[in-house]
Amino acid sequence: MNTNPVMVRGLNFSYEEEGGTPALCGVDLTILSGTVTVLIGPSGCGKTTLCKCLCGIIPKLIHGVTNGEVFVFGREIANDESIAISSLSEQIGLVMQVPDHQIVMTAVEDDVAFGPENRMMPPPEVRDLVDHTLSEMDLTQKAEADPSALSGGEKQRLAIAGVLAMGPEIMVFDEPVSSLDSAGRDHFVQIVKALKEAGKTIIIVEHDFEVFDFADQWVLMKEGRIVCASAPREIPRELVESELWH
Repeated sequence: MNTNPVMVRGLNFSYEEEGGTPALCGVDLTILSGTVTVLIGPSGCGKTTLCKCLCGIIPKLIHGVTNGEVFVFGREIANDESIAISSLSEQIGLVMQVPDHQIVMTAVEDDVAFGPENRMMPPPEVRDLVDHTLSEMDLTQKAEADPSALSGGEKQRLAIAGVLAMGPEIMVFDEPVSSLDSAGRDHFVQIVKALKEAGKTIIIVEHDFEVFDFADQWVLMKEGRIVCASAPREIPRELVESELWH
C-alpha cells in the first residue's frame, strides 16, 4: 500500500454536470513526506480545486463530477463515502487565503482550542497544546486578544495555529502571502521552513512563487492539467515566466 502522504492518479473534476468544462484534467501527482510543494499557474488553472480534492472538501462538501483517485497516507478518499471530513482534518489541514473565514471565536486562545475541544481532548491537554501552538506562532502575548484586533499577519498566524492544533501531518496553504507586506512574507517563509524542519509536509498555492525558491518541487498547472513538476532549479524560467501564462 502507498505510504506517501499524497498521491493523485488520473484525477478529473468538473463543478458542473456531465459535459461541463473540467476544472481538473487527468492530474497525476506524488508528494513525498516532509517536502514543500508549490502549485503555480494562472487564476482558474485548478490549483485551489486540486487542494480541495486533497483535503476531501471535494467531493464531500462541494459536489460535481469526479473521476480518478486521491490517496492520503494510503487511504483513497475521493471515492470512499465512509471517510469523514473531521477525520481527514487530523491528517491534512487547509489554511484559507482569507484568515477571517476560519477564525470562529472571540479570543485568540479560544480559537486555537476550538478544534481540540471538539475532539474531546482533556482540558489540561488542550491547555498545553494551546500554549505550545501560540508560542510556535509568536502569539503568546495575544492569547486573550479579540482576533478582530489583530494585524493581517497575526490573523494568518492564528489561522495556522488553529489548523496546527488539530495535529495534521500535511499543511495546505492557499495563497498565503498575497495580502502580506515584505516583512509578513519573510515571516511566513520562516514559518514554512520551521514546519518542514518539524517533519510536516507542506503544499502551497501561490502566485508569488519565487518567495519559495527553496521548495522541493514546483508544480506548474495550466487549464486543469499539470505542465511539469520538478525542483525549481530544474524548471526552465521561460516556461514559468511566459509560456505557462498564455
